[in-house]
This record gives sequence, C-alpha cells and structure tokens, in this order.
Amino acid sequence: MIQRPQIHVDPLSLVSLFIQPMCNGQPLSRAATAFVVSKDDKHYLISNWHVLAGRHAVTNQPLHVSGAIPDALLVAYIEPS
Repeated sequence: MIQRPQIHVDPLSLVSLFIQPMCNGQPLSRAATAFVVSKDDKHYLISNWHVLAGRHAVTNQPLHVSGAIPDALLVAYIEPS
C-alpha cells in the first residue's frame, strides 16, 4: 500500500475574506476579497496589488476620485473554533 503524506489545510485557506480599504477611517471604493495562506506557523493575507495600493496597476494613478490611497485595511472574518 502506498503511504501518502498527511496534508494539513488551515481552515482560513478555504474561504474568501471580505476586505475594505480605508483612508482616515473612511471606506474607499468597493470592498474586495482576500485569502489567507499559512506557512511556518505564520499567516499571510493575499489580495490584489491594486486593492492594497489603491492605485491603477498601469498608470499608478489613485483609484479613488479624491486621490486618497489606503492607510488601513478592514478585514472581516469569523475565527474558526
């Protein structure tokens, strides 16, 4: 019989997370999604660059009409039990 290594999948890696870029406590544009990857007992939040930078990927111009860029990120999640 072939022995296969056990793979542990962190429950946070199985769901999309709601994230909201913020500037001075105010939400910027639309909400987005992210997910978590775990490695070496550390958790990493993964999302698209333009969401976290608040800038257009080609022109580098701010995405928000006011020119504001994110200074905080609201992440909504339910901690697994």
